[in-house]
Amino acid sequence: MRVVRPLCTIEKPVVNNRESCSLTGKVPSHRNSVYRRLDGTGQHYAGHSFQMQPLSELTPSSALRSLFGLLNRSGIAYCVVGMTEDLPEQVEGDIDIVIETTDTESIHTALATFEEETGARLVQVLMHELNARHFIFSWLDEDGMPRFLGPDICGDYHRNGMLLMPAGDILSRRELALDKGGREKEFFVPAPADEFIYYLLKKIDKGQFNDRQAEHLSRVFEANPDGSKQWLEKFWRPPQRRILADAAAGNAWLPVQDSIKSLQRELRGTRSRTWSARRGEWARRIYRLRRPTGIHIVILGPDGSGKSSVVQELGRRLAPAFRRTSFHHFRPHWGRPSFSPDPAATPPHGKPARSWIGSAAKMLYYALDYVIGYACHIYPALVCSTLVIFDRYFDDILIDPARYRYAGPRAWVKMMAPLIPRPDLTFVLSASPEILETRKGELTRDESVRQLDAYRAHSKSRPNVFEIDANQDLDHVVADIGSATLSYMQSRASDRRRR
Repeated sequence: MRVVRPLCTIEKPVVNNRESCSLTGKVPSHRNSVYRRLDGTGQHYAGHSFQMQPLSELTPSSALRSLFGLLNRSGIAYCVVGMTEDLPEQVEGDIDIVIETTDTESIHTALATFEEETGARLVQVLMHELNARHFIFSWLDEDGMPRFLGPDICGDYHRNGMLLMPAGDILSRRELALDKGGREKEFFVPAPADEFIYYLLKKIDKGQFNDRQAEHLSRVFEANPDGSKQWLEKFWRPPQRRILADAAAGNAWLPVQDSIKSLQRELRGTRSRTWSARRGEWARRIYRLRRPTGIHIVILGPDGSGKSSVVQELGRRLAPAFRRTSFHHFRPHWGRPSFSPDPAATPPHGKPARSWIGSAAKMLYYALDYVIGYACHIYPALVCSTLVIFDRYFDDILIDPARYRYAGPRAWVKMMAPLIPRPDLTFVLSASPEILETRKGELTRDESVRQLDAYRAHSKSRPNVFEIDANQDLDHVVADIGSATLSYMQSRASDRRRR
């Protein structure tokens, strides 16, 4: 079971200078919540907005311009690879940047300065190759929405321990990027032939590329066909070289797609793995296994608190900080997709309770599902930088046993609880009984009050539990959860940025 250094245990946000919530969907620019420990020690944790005000002037475009300006001033040799025609005015996806491997320490210093100058915060560091780090910076805009910039910075191009292309081969001939009118931009790109081979190697190695990426390859090939063909000679034999050159010249890449497996085999057959590269690759994989870059989040609360809507919207807003997103309802379901957008379609409280023996057997089944499902599916997903969100969790059985038709002793559930893997963050949606009744009406007011009190009491013994005011509209609720999640990620990333 993974151990995560706790930030704090949360009882309730104490709101300072907060405007009353309207239904406009905007988060007041000055909202800044402080969370108080349950243990009464008086220690505080500034959970919202990274302990700062939203940055109304910062956009992905202006942030990228700042990063380019900083790199230019720092003297770090770099170039941006991939489709850069619309940069920096339009930023879509990651920004692939190549630097000399010897500049690793300098780039960390430059990124720290970038944080200070822009106010953006580092929330994710993905070590996806031996000399490659994907840094993800985030900030809140004036509406409280998270914004992201993801420079993916690579030295020598390694893949699975194989050196495919030294960074110096493309940095030595780098040139300033040009806009569509032929005017120089403020960042560097590889020479056309170097861009062609670098981008082609990445696409062949990954085994797929779309029409837009294929057009980009043909365009840079056309700018220097002789230089591009010389590069092909270093990686493939004549038959494969002809396939690739003909595809690039005519922008007809179907034969390449059909031959992708043989192209991969020959590419990897021409590259050797050194012992130092193998050791480095194994160390990288072990590090990622020990310190996953995904986040495991649980959303709890009574019926009518808005969990389903929050889960979906939270996944959408935080998706740029992760490779993928995975939704689950209550338990892992042995790794199968299990999230239902309307879990109340079949009201569970009207069903009869199981017998004592049936209840005990069901709890054992649930515990096995959590342990095996987590080990075989949830944890591997976290290693692969997945945002894993659960709508309800094992804790719910203690709060609302009738929902799960449980009629056995509470001691049996408590005995199982230590076996259940704990999430990184838990959010309890708390709303007034009147609001809960208006939204669904499945529970009586007395039962809603009892469940809310039970959630609070149960959460006192759990690390990283936040109570969220669900009387607000959806945008405000998700903004609160999102900013607390990004604050947790910021704390975690600060420990990992130089590793």
